[in-house]
Amino acid sequence: MSRRLFNLLVWVLVMGLLSGCWDRREIEQRSSVFAMAIDNHPEGVEVSVQIPIPIMIVGSGGGGGGQGGQGAVHNFSAVGETVSEALENLQNQTNQDLFLGHTRLLLLSEDLVREKGLKILDALRRQPEIRRQIWPLVVDGPAKEALAVNLRLAEIPTEYILDFVENGASHGRMADTTLGQWFINQSDPTRSAYINYLHVEPGMGGGQGDSVGQGNSDGQGGNADGKVFWKGLAVMKGDHMVGSLSREESNPILELVEEKAGYHARLKCSDGKGMITFEPKVVDPSVSVSHQGKKVKIRVKVEVWGGIVENTCYKLDLSQEQVLNRVEEWLEQAYEKQFRKTLHLAQKKFRTDVFQFGSYMHAYHPHLWNRIDWEKEFPKADIKVDYQVTIKTLSLEAH
Repeated sequence: MSRRLFNLLVWVLVMGLLSGCWDRREIEQRSSVFAMAIDNHPEGVEVSVQIPIPIMIVGSGGGGGGQGGQGAVHNFSAVGETVSEALENLQNQTNQDLFLGHTRLLLLSEDLVREKGLKILDALRRQPEIRRQIWPLVVDGPAKEALAVNLRLAEIPTEYILDFVENGASHGRMADTTLGQWFINQSDPTRSAYINYLHVEPGMGGGQGDSVGQGNSDGQGGNADGKVFWKGLAVMKGDHMVGSLSREESNPILELVEEKAGYHARLKCSDGKGMITFEPKVVDPSVSVSHQGKKVKIRVKVEVWGGIVENTCYKLDLSQEQVLNRVEEWLEQAYEKQFRKTLHLAQKKFRTDVFQFGSYMHAYHPHLWNRIDWEKEFPKADIKVDYQVTIKTLSLEAH
């Protein structure tokens, strides 16, 4: 290697290290937003952010003791006619520049999504710092109340909500819908979107007003309680929320669109005493489309494999094959009944293809897609489903 080339490599290495240090120092001098909440407001929108206080977090090295909870964060709120104006007004409250590159949660109030729609997120779509892996979540009450949750299972309060949603999605109990996926759905005329729908109770520790949930000086944030649970899916038509599906009603969507196992299925015993609980493990859906003129026929087949995790029906002996076959038939009927209920809501109440059959039709039957107006034809489409359930028994053997 020539000396000139060696000196050039050394220069590049030094400049890279200096640049990294400078970038790191620049980020450290900015307020990193972990979670953002947007609510409806008479003057436009109210944007609230949660900013962790590094010295209050365990392992920060600041000697602050790592208190965690609401004492480890500061919540700011500001109002603006648009999201970008509200963010500008938020900036005027902080001593450092807001940094959105670490934001993981985007909490949206239900009345905001119903009234103004998600077109208000245009400013975030154009913001280069915003990550596409953010979780957008519709909250059935004021979104900023979610920032005041004070459950002590996470150091940063809203990190509990993040873990809750990520674990639910990875285990097939919630939809895997990120902000990037929403933007894709919004740009694709063949898709109708849905977003995870949460109920959040902040508990007694969360305050209201311009700076919500300040927490007490002892770091406990008042009464360390609150509640978070998944209500189901918020159904979107265009940019606006048109309704919601309960947890049970959302199951067919998770099975068909995302190929997720979803929640347990439960059957009451024939004598009304006891119950059988079935845990689905693997789901394999398939769709076929045919048509007569503009009349579209869609046939859905869903194969489900799983196991019985609880049986309190004393008169039901699952060790007998014929009994097991009968239980499989009961489960198939239960699954099909739930599918028809969700389909009825999608076709007759919401009138939007939340099952995303249109995306399948556009991909595999483009000539049909180009000939019809699917938004008008979907409520009239002939759609039927057939479930096939297989109960797999597990045995443990010593080897």
